[in-house]
Amino acid sequence: MGRLTSDRHFLSLIRLGATALLILLLCMPVLYLLTTTFYAEDMEDLIVEFESHGTIKSDVDLMEDVAIGMVIQWVMTAVAIVVTMWATFRLVSRNYRVQKEFIENASHELQTPIAVLRTQLELLIQEDLNQHTAQLAQNMDETLTRMSHLNKSLLLLARLESRQYGQKEKLDLSHEIDRLKVKWQLILPDCIHVSGPAKRVVVEADPMLLEMLLNNLVVNAARHGCPDDCVEVVWNESEFSVSNQSDGSPLEHETLFRRFANPRQNPKGNGLGLAIVKQICEYYHWKVDYRFASADSRHVFTVKFA
Repeated sequence: MGRLTSDRHFLSLIRLGATALLILLLCMPVLYLLTTTFYAEDMEDLIVEFESHGTIKSDVDLMEDVAIGMVIQWVMTAVAIVVTMWATFRLVSRNYRVQKEFIENASHELQTPIAVLRTQLELLIQEDLNQHTAQLAQNMDETLTRMSHLNKSLLLLARLESRQYGQKEKLDLSHEIDRLKVKWQLILPDCIHVSGPAKRVVVEADPMLLEMLLNNLVVNAARHGCPDDCVEVVWNESEFSVSNQSDGSPLEHETLFRRFANPRQNPKGNGLGLAIVKQICEYYHWKVDYRFASADSRHVFTVKFA
């Protein structure tokens, strides 16, 4: 995938260079005509007149010719730049669209073979296996699980970028958090504190995307927090915040929300959780932010709905 993307970028640069060269070649006859019409022709007449009479009597305004020529050449150059930028934009947009469609199609097509492999592996695990073979089967099952999660995450990102989640519902944030808190307590038994207003808090979003947003933030805090730390979940009418204990150093903000960025190199994560959070927030014009609370050494992620 990386090699394919690099080749496409290289071809895009070649096409861009060829387009610019073609525009310059097309402009050369016009520039030549301007030069001979406004500069060279009058200069030639003046030279002939000077050689014949020893003086220049013709009323020729060279400065006017130069000004007119400069304006026309400036206009031609501006047109060439605009055409080049337009061609570049079209080319980049097309390449981006092709790459996005490739990711979406590939992720969609991978769902079936992954499901088939998992079914066959589950049948294999039910057989009477020795300890070594059973461990290998367990490792394969974990790998397939991660592959399935990665595939679904890539498909979700592609659909978000294609804006395929057009429907929004008025959801009660308090109700959604209460429902998800049961799952969070399974991940962090006795180590998660959830607090928020008792009244109804309404946000407009797709139910699946909202659940994905909340889950990814909490799971990210659980994976990268200290072993004996409690994850804090706080929300109100305008924001949702998750924090966890750190090892004393802040995360790198520039790469934190990039795809496949794993700040602590945790083998359980695929590096797409925070990227999905960022994409969902951009989709709904929300704002997600990270800060490091140095007073108590905690990582704090906040989503502002307003």
